[in-house]
Amino acid sequence: GNIRNSLTEEEEKCRRVRFEIEEVGEQQQAAVESGEMSETESLYYRIITMQEALADLTTKKFEIVDDVTDDIFTQPLRKVHEVHSTANTIIHKILQEKESL
Repeated sequence: GNIRNSLTEEEEKCRRVRFEIEEVGEQQQAAVESGEMSETESLYYRIITMQEALADLTTKKFEIVDDVTDDIFTQPLRKVHEVHSTANTIIHKILQEKESL
């Protein structure tokens, strides 16, 4: 549930930023059509800033997935590997002792 909530929050932020980018893009188009070049340029930079924010939010979503993957997959798998390795060592010692008898 926690990953879903975290990702849902980030996706909602992304959705809002995409919507804002679309709105500012329409404002920019109107400025272009009316020949307001300084306004067009200003809106262009605003769009770039929002796109950078969107990229950061997307990166954050990947970080959430990476963190959860580590918690629910990598860490437990590491523990399984440790137990397996320990068991193999014990079995190897037992077999060596048996051979030397």
